[in-house]
Amino acid sequence: MTLGLSLGIVVGYLFLALAVGLVAYRVSETTAEDYYLASRSIGTVVLLFTTFATLLSAFTFFGGPNLAFAAGPEWLIVMGTLDGVLFAVLWYAIGYKQWLIGNRNGYVTLGEMLGDRFGSTGLRALVAGVSLLWLFPYVMLQQMGAGEALVGLTNGVVPYWGGAALITAFMILYVVLAGMRGVAWTDTIQGLFMLSVVWVAAVWVVSAVGGVGAA
Repeated sequence: MTLGLSLGIVVGYLFLALAVGLVAYRVSETTAEDYYLASRSIGTVVLLFTTFATLLSAFTFFGGPNLAFAAGPEWLIVMGTLDGVLFAVLWYAIGYKQWLIGNRNGYVTLGEMLGDRFGSTGLRALVAGVSLLWLFPYVMLQQMGAGEALVGLTNGVVPYWGGAALITAFMILYVVLAGMRGVAWTDTIQGLFMLSVVWVAAVWVVSAVGGVGAA
């Protein structure tokens, strides 16, 4: 892949994501509930894709294969269990009930719900602090992964710090403008694209080896 094509793909994706974000911004409301929860209007399909995007972090693409290579293929079972089975159980056993309570009482954050449940503003602050403590390294991991990806795509023409800074600036601009609705819509487009590529690749591989019987 040439440098021009690599940069064209990256820039094209950024403009596509920005266009989706602008559409989300135009239909958004100036309320905290709309900004953080898209006015609780996200359906099952979009929720599935945005959750899928959350699980498929930079670690999944960069660290996961290396960890599986170093620790053995059984690590893939561990990752599948944690990200798949355990997450699904928690989603339906706890997440749905939490959604019902939040929807009934108008809660926007987990801290609000727990603070009201136990009548403690300190608990609300504690939940917010713990969430930020774990959120920072997770977000930084995405920026590091983006920097490494751009270094690889451009053969070092775009330095690591430049790629990470570019994606960081874009993330801030996008999230500030689009809120949860824009992020969820972009995640859905990415998910549909990735699934399409996987199916096209599978068909191509089977065809290249002479059909299903030969494979």
